[in-house]
Amino acid sequence: AVVGTSGAGDGNKLMLLKLSDLNRCSKKKDDVDDGSDSDSDSESDEETDDPPTLEHLSLSHPSGGVNRLRVMPEKPIVATWSDAGVVHLFDLESQLALLERNAGKGAGAGMSGAGAAASLRQSKGSFFDYEGHGCEGYALDWSKVSPGRLVTGDVQGAIHVWDVEAATHTPPPATAPRSKWSITKHYQANQSQSVEDLQWSPTEATVLAAGECGGMLKIYDTRQKSKPMISVSATNQQNIDINVIAWNHHVTNLLATGCDDGTLSVWDLRTFGGGGSKKEPLPLARFTSHAKPITSVEWHPTDESMIVCSDEDATFVYDLSIEEEEDAKAKPTTNPEEDIPPQLLFVHCGSQFTKEVHWHPQIPSMLMTTSQTGYSLFIPSNL
Repeated sequence: AVVGTSGAGDGNKLMLLKLSDLNRCSKKKDDVDDGSDSDSDSESDEETDDPPTLEHLSLSHPSGGVNRLRVMPEKPIVATWSDAGVVHLFDLESQLALLERNAGKGAGAGMSGAGAAASLRQSKGSFFDYEGHGCEGYALDWSKVSPGRLVTGDVQGAIHVWDVEAATHTPPPATAPRSKWSITKHYQANQSQSVEDLQWSPTEATVLAAGECGGMLKIYDTRQKSKPMISVSATNQQNIDINVIAWNHHVTNLLATGCDDGTLSVWDLRTFGGGGSKKEPLPLARFTSHAKPITSVEWHPTDESMIVCSDEDATFVYDLSIEEEEDAKAKPTTNPEEDIPPQLLFVHCGSQFTKEVHWHPQIPSMLMTTSQTGYSLFIPSNL
C-alpha cells in the first residue's frame, strides 16, 4: 500500500507499506467457552497470536501535504495532489524492490541501515512536477483502459487531461522537458465550482465522470472539449457538494456518489438524459443514515453489488442485491437512528476523521482505511 501524510507545513511524506502475517485477532481468555474444546481453542489462539508485520519506506513529499494520491494500474508510478497546488509523479519501483529484498526481517528491520539510506539518497523524489493548475485540488484518477493517461481537477473547476507522449517504462528525470507529457486543460466548471472527484470510465478510453461542489455530476468525452456530454444534479438537496464518486467496473452503467450531507447514492447512467434534457434522474438507491459527510466510496473488486463508503467516524459496507421487504417499506420511521437499511451489512468504528477506504485487490473482502488516528485493516465478520 502507498499512503501520504497531510500535516501543516513541510515534513509530509509518502510511505510505502508492506504488511504480512495478517492473522485473525485472538480471543481473550475470558471469551473461551468452558468444556472439552477449551484446550484446542487455546492452542489455536497461540498459533495465530503473533503480531502482524509492517515494513515500510518513507520519501519526503516535495511540497505541502498530500490531498490525494493514486497509483498507476500498470506500474508503481504514484500521482499526488499537493495542497500547495502541485501534482507530483513518483516512480517507486526501486523502493518496492528494496522492500521485497528485506521481506521477513520484521517491521522496519533492514530498512534503516546504510543500504536503505543510500537507496533513498539516490532517489530524486518526484520525477515530474506540474504547477499548471495554479491552485490546489483533490480530483485525480488514472485510466484503466489507456495506460499512463491521467486526469486532474482543481478547486477552481479546471480539469486537465494528461497523455503520455513517450514510453514511461523508465520515467524521465526531473529535468526532462514537459513534452514527455501532453497536458491539456479540457474543461472549466461553471462559476468555478470545485471539482471534488474524477473517475475514468472502466470501458471507454475517452469518457470520464466528474463530481462537483454544488451537486453537479457530469459526464465528459475528451473528444469534445469545453463542455460535458451530460450534466445532472445528483443530490437530494440544492447546493450540496459531491465529495466522491465511484464507477462500477463490472456493471458499467452504475456510478455511486457520496455527498457532503452524508448521502450515498447509486445511479444508472442509462437514465441520464442527454441533449439538454431538463428532467433530473432518480437514483437506483439512496442511503441517508450517515451523520457526517461521505469521504470515500469504492465498489467491491469482484462482487458487482457490494460497495463500501466512509464518513468521518465510520466505514459502512452495503450489499445492493438485498431487497427491502414490502412490510418494512410501508412502516413509517420517526427515529432516524432506527432507519437502518437492510442493505447495510457491516459498520466499522473506532477511527477518527476517516479519509479513505479501499478493498484489498487480492485478499477477499479485506478493507484498509486511513484516518487521522492511523491505519485499519479488517475483514467484516459477516463476509
